[in-house]
Amino acid sequence: MVEEPEKEDPFVLSCKGRLAYEGDTMRVLILGNSFSADATTYLKEVADGAGLDRNRFCVYNAMISGGGMADWIETLENATQQSIYRMAGAIKMNTSGPLVDVLKQPWDVCLLLQNSDASYKWDSFENTLPRLIEIIKNLCPNSNLLLAYMLPWSHTLNTNELEWTGNIACAKRIAKDYAITVIPIGTAIQNARCQGLDNGMYLTRDNWHLCNGVGKFIAASTLYEGLLSTFAKRSILDNPVVYTLSADEAEAKGAMMVDMSNERICKLCAYWAVENPFEVTSIW
Repeated sequence: MVEEPEKEDPFVLSCKGRLAYEGDTMRVLILGNSFSADATTYLKEVADGAGLDRNRFCVYNAMISGGGMADWIETLENATQQSIYRMAGAIKMNTSGPLVDVLKQPWDVCLLLQNSDASYKWDSFENTLPRLIEIIKNLCPNSNLLLAYMLPWSHTLNTNELEWTGNIACAKRIAKDYAITVIPIGTAIQNARCQGLDNGMYLTRDNWHLCNGVGKFIAASTLYEGLLSTFAKRSILDNPVVYTLSADEAEAKGAMMVDMSNERICKLCAYWAVENPFEVTSIW
């Protein structure tokens, strides 16, 4: 079993994968893809479980299927429109019109993703990441805007080692070279896989995207811990939420229920990923 953190301090603010945010309200925009859609599917329930006031925050997911940083640069430079969904919180932001106009609002955090087929190759970041940062900072009027990067999970057992080591190497470089907080969802999923949590498909539903239940719950727990827990002043380990699958979700391929046998381990995998973003948590 993964070691529990010391009880006297379950909420540590100094960890590498946790965004330090001190505002009274929090507006988050994700420039994402289907991986961020998976990670935010249960975020509303996890945030509600923490007792976070919905009127004080919002998390919006802008989505290009299979999209990466180059696609977001093109979208912004061409002033085109993309689908944007509010995934948690109640603060309303204007999401109509081209994305370039959406960004001209006082967002507090912008979470970036890379296409998972490119996220383990540094050459996919060399030109796109600095350019995307430049565009975002020029558009957003909030001079205190924080940037974060979502570390993706590797796809399947067969591709795991190449993707895992490459994803970690690229994320480390992003954190070091750009001082960007890495939200380590891929590490949390890797922790769970190495713990033996398995739905027969490596916690995916199609050898690519996360399964309903455990897979998406770990992702949402990590996103909460890395992105929102400082703001909420409550760790995922103190959050009583247990997501219950609907009948339709439970019937989907690869679904794995979150229950009393695995709920704590899911949260521990998320917590320790945020504590140690670039390595698998040891198993005792």
